[in-house]
Amino acid sequence: MFSTVFKGQRRTKLKAALMPVPWRRIIGEYCLFYSRLSRADQRELDGHIQVFLAEKQFEGCGGFAVEDEYRVCIAAQACLLLLHRETDYYPGLRSILVYPTMYVVPTTRYAGSGVMADVREYRAGESWPARKQRYADWARVMRAEYEQLRARIQHGEPTLLREYGATNPVEFFAVATECFFGKPHELQQRHPELYEQMRWYYKQDPRGGVAITGNLAKRLLFNWLRRKTCK
Repeated sequence: MFSTVFKGQRRTKLKAALMPVPWRRIIGEYCLFYSRLSRADQRELDGHIQVFLAEKQFEGCGGFAVEDEYRVCIAAQACLLLLHRETDYYPGLRSILVYPTMYVVPTTRYAGSGVMADVREYRAGESWPARKQRYADWARVMRAEYEQLRARIQHGEPTLLREYGATNPVEFFAVATECFFGKPHELQQRHPELYEQMRWYYKQDPRGGVAITGNLAKRLLFNWLRRKTCK
């Protein structure tokens, strides 16, 4: 009981503190979605970021040095998902492993006709959610929408989602997010299941707020990480 009260008091203090100027500069330069948020959402996000950075550990993999620019950008993206809801700041998450590039993970995939194949997947990130059924629904919709986009492009049919989303599942998620915030009404009308999954994931409904146009936060972060590591 005492620890819960202490944790709440500490978080309240962190959220009330002014964000350090260097952090604010990083957010302004790399997190372009921030300027599209309302002032109330910006203040809420500032507080979440400071709590997140105080409670989570960042570890660089493969000799990678995790500078404040990486920590702040990752925290801003993670905390964007916490807006407008009660949160315990990802209680099962203690450490964030940051790789300099995409990494390879051995996994098993269904190849059809009752055959399971061992494959190696390139990933830009991953997590393990606890709500298994919800994750199963998410995976089903995202896989179907991704394959549908690839099929439409192969047949030369027009698409709402940008063609770059057919590059791989990671880029599909980035393009879907961009469309979710930038063209929410069109996405809901033409891809209702995809829209519902994105709405559940982000805990927001852009149809009733300010649409975020331009490059989305995740794409900005991925491109920025690549640009930094290629110097």
